Amino acid sequence: EDSGIIEQLEAGVLLRGETFDRMADEDPRILALDWILHGDGMQLVSDDVNLYQRYALAVIAYAFDSEAWFVCGKRDINATTSECEVYDYIKNVTETFGVWLSSTDECGWYGVTCSDDGIVRGVELINNDLIGSIPHELTALNYLQLLALQGNCIFGTLPPELSQLNSLLSLELHENGLSGELPVEYYEGLDNLQLFNVARQYGVDHECTKSNGTIVNPSFRLGGLALPQ
Repeated sequence: EDSGIIEQLEAGVLLRGETFDRMADEDPRILALDWILHGDGMQLVSDDVNLYQRYALAVIAYAFDSEAWFVCGKRDINATTSECEVYDYIKNVTETFGVWLSSTDECGWYGVTCSDDGIVRGVELINNDLIGSIPHELTALNYLQLLALQGNCIFGTLPPELSQLNSLLSLELHENGLSGELPVEYYEGLDNLQLFNVARQYGVDHECTKSNGTIVNPSFRLGGLALPQ
């Protein structure tokens, strides 16, 4: 069954002619594959309808060092291995969510919104110490309508493959450390996009702390280390 899952993910999720056997052991996509195969209590099989989206979310978790996240990461004192509690200041209530990479339904993970049919429609992880580059495997979330990752330490360039997210209505990536030009594919593919915000790159004075304790400052290209005080 492992080989069946690998074949499915290589055919349906990986892009640019990539294959798992050519990736380094520490590659977020390899780590996500290992989790799907061996670490996930759900133990999906190759024909599970949510295989692609669960794998894509796992790639996001590893690409952005989810253990370092301020909310629902290991630094969150209100989080267990499977659940975390988040206080909503607007609603004045405390809500319980699933921790990313826990063996719970991915639709219950913090910041993930699904429609009634279990399809991921939104990923909203604002001001949560996300550190890393945007993985192009996000395109496996075919019906994504909202991607909100502002106020983090995301660096690198915008993957042109995000233009394949034809259902996307809102793309909010402001207040990070992104660089480069806007891919021309975005003008051609994101026909339904209503809100697109990439303002204030390198313009916000804040730092993020990786799970290994390293401090990252988005003012430096490619997530350079912060200078010692």
